[in-house]
Amino acid sequence: LGDLPTVDDILGNLPSLTGENGRYSVFGKGIAVIYINNRKVIDSSEIRRIRPKDIRQIEIIGNPGAEFDADVPAVIRIRLKKAFLDGFGTDIMVYGSQGRRFSDYGQLSLSYGTGPVNIFAVISDNTSRYDSDQSNREEVYTSAGLWTLDTDMPRWESKYSDFTATGGINVQISPGHSAGIKATYTDDSHKNGGTKHNRTFLDNVNLELYDAETYITGGYRQ
Repeated sequence: LGDLPTVDDILGNLPSLTGENGRYSVFGKGIAVIYINNRKVIDSSEIRRIRPKDIRQIEIIGNPGAEFDADVPAVIRIRLKKAFLDGFGTDIMVYGSQGRRFSDYGQLSLSYGTGPVNIFAVISDNTSRYDSDQSNREEVYTSAGLWTLDTDMPRWESKYSDFTATGGINVQISPGHSAGIKATYTDDSHKNGGTKHNRTFLDNVNLELYDAETYITGGYRQ
């Protein structure tokens, strides 16, 4: 496995592990917390910065002991041939998908390590959008005749966006202890709307024509 191009490729081929892009589950346990040597991984780009030839051992711990947090279901410990990730690291990831709606995701990760200190920042934006063309007809039979309501939305646009920025610093105090701080800002927003055409008929007589431009926006910041 050491000849594979990335650490994610190695982890994806280990028995009892499933997942990708720095997020892995141990069979029967749940999502694992990843450690590089004795330091907890905060930013998944740290994993992509490791070259497989720099790995000495990968250990899967299904029953973490007292040295880990009590709520950790499983641990993946990556032991390196050298102690720290030194220097600057940059990782850019962009992908798009097309289904009922188009979705795109972009992420920029920056990190700097020197000795026991690791500084990191991650900026990501996840957006999905789609256009629709809807037509509806409602018919009601009464003693006065046949009432018909036609509603046409020739172009209805929807857009959802999730922006996240995270930054922090981690310091390894001793082989078994580290301390750090992390701050995260998120901004979720959505916008949808378009043109509506409403027509009301009694039998075949057009009684009313109503056109409207409608847009709904919303957001949540934390």
